[in-house]
Amino acid sequence: MKLDNIVDVIENKKITENFYLMSFLWNGTEPLPGQFVNISVPGKFLKRPFTVFNYENNVLSILYKVVGEGTKIMSDWQTGLKTECLGPLGKPFALDNNITVMVGGGTGIASLYYLSNKIEGEKYIFLGFSSSDESRYFYEIFSKNGSEIFISSMDGGYGFKGNVIELLEKEIDNIKGKKTIYSCGPHKMLASLYRFEKYYDIEKIWVSLEERMGCGFGACLGCAVQTKDNNFKYVCKDGPAFLLSDIVL
Repeated sequence: MKLDNIVDVIENKKITENFYLMSFLWNGTEPLPGQFVNISVPGKFLKRPFTVFNYENNVLSILYKVVGEGTKIMSDWQTGLKTECLGPLGKPFALDNNITVMVGGGTGIASLYYLSNKIEGEKYIFLGFSSSDESRYFYEIFSKNGSEIFISSMDGGYGFKGNVIELLEKEIDNIKGKKTIYSCGPHKMLASLYRFEKYYDIEKIWVSLEERMGCGFGACLGCAVQTKDNNFKYVCKDGPAFLLSDIVL
């Protein structure tokens, strides 16, 4: 399996006030939904981890926000730039035949788009944003794969006014049948899903964790998450996808 690639940037554009979409020509192993790549940024010692937003016809895309010096540098990259990219890394989501419910907040939506394109059958997607600008854009692209989309925005300018967990609680009983939830977002949002596992008809809840990583493959032990049996697993190597019932948030 080839993990270390030199990739060419073929697109890097600002798509909303806060989000950028970058695409690379990819000659490595085809990623699975939930996996991530580690990208080298010139002048920075550590690679930056980004979940695979989409993969199609040898083009791999990532979704990112400018949150520090590394992503600020990336936002200025032009078509044709070459950089080192390690991946695909990590444990992907485990797919099943249940009704699929996806729940994303903030940059966590990046883990769900590729998954939504790969899953066939009945699927419902709940996305939460801070602004209506972001809500409209992602509603349009997620709608193209046949999913039923539910949108929340904190400013109330588009969709449900409030957070995505409040929206999920409002709608979940209307989704009949055995369900699996796939989710990514802030830890507080993910932790609020514990009650859905307890009180609603949910068979499994998978969460994808976003953590700072030193290496990306379990050598530095810097991305530990506590398990219910008082041990530790590592987001880069044992995740980023975990059963919520196995970990402590």
